[in-house]
Amino acid sequence: MRISMLRGLEYKYMNTFMHRMDPRAKVFYPIVCMVITLLTVNVLTLTLILSTAILLAFAAKTLRRLLETLRGLFLLTMMIFLLNLIFMGVERCAIAFAYAFRLVVLGATFSIFFMTTSPEDMALAMVKVGIPYEYALAFMSSIRFVPTLARDLQTIIDAQRSRGLELDSGGIIQRAKNFLPILIPLMVFEIRRSYRIAEAMESRAFGSVRKRTYVHELRLRFSDYVFIMSCVIGLVLYLFARTIWGV
Repeated sequence: MRISMLRGLEYKYMNTFMHRMDPRAKVFYPIVCMVITLLTVNVLTLTLILSTAILLAFAAKTLRRLLETLRGLFLLTMMIFLLNLIFMGVERCAIAFAYAFRLVVLGATFSIFFMTTSPEDMALAMVKVGIPYEYALAFMSSIRFVPTLARDLQTIIDAQRSRGLELDSGGIIQRAKNFLPILIPLMVFEIRRSYRIAEAMESRAFGSVRKRTYVHELRLRFSDYVFIMSCVIGLVLYLFARTIWGV
C-alpha cells in the first residue's frame, strides 16, 4: 500500500460545482455507492459506479489525484484478490475479483467526497446534524492531518534511505524490522505535534464558550436537493434491478 493512496483525503479548493456543494448533500453519493457496492458482486455494476466517480472527479478537476489514490490501492487490492482466491478456490475467481474490486470502488467514491469537501465544512455539517462540536473538531483534525502525516512519513523515508537504510531487502520479518527506524521518529514527531495543537487550543480558550458562531453558514440550495434526489433515485433503481434481474 503506497503513501499516494492518502491523496484521496487531501482537500484543495477549486471553483467547481462539487466543491461548492453542501457537504450534507454531497455525502449522499458515497453512502449510496457504499450500499450498492456491499450488496453486489456484479462487476458490471461495480464498473458503472467507478465510472460515475471518474466522471465526477473529472468535473471536479481532481481526476489526477483520484488516479494516484487508486494506484496506491493497487497492492492492497491484489493482496485481497489473492487471499480470496486461495480460500475460495480458482473456480470462484470472478467472485474473488469482485470482492477486491469493491475496495477500488469504495476508495474512489469516498475520495470524491474528501477531495472536494474542506474539513471545516465537514465539521460544520456535523454540527448542523446535531453532533457535538468537540467530536466534529476531532474528526476534522484527523482528516486535515492525514495528508500532513503522509508528507512527514515520506520525508522520514527519504532521510533514512539517504543514510543507507534498505526497506526492500530481506524477508518479511526483516522488512518489518527495517521500518522501525521510520515508525519511531514518526510517532515521536506526531506526539510532539499533538502537544503543540493542544497548547494552541488552550491559548485560545477552547471550550470556554458553549454557543459558537461561524464565519459562514451552510445552506442547502436547489442544486443540492437535485443531487440528493439523483442519488436516492439511483439507489431505488438499483434495488429494483436487483429484485428483477438479481444484479
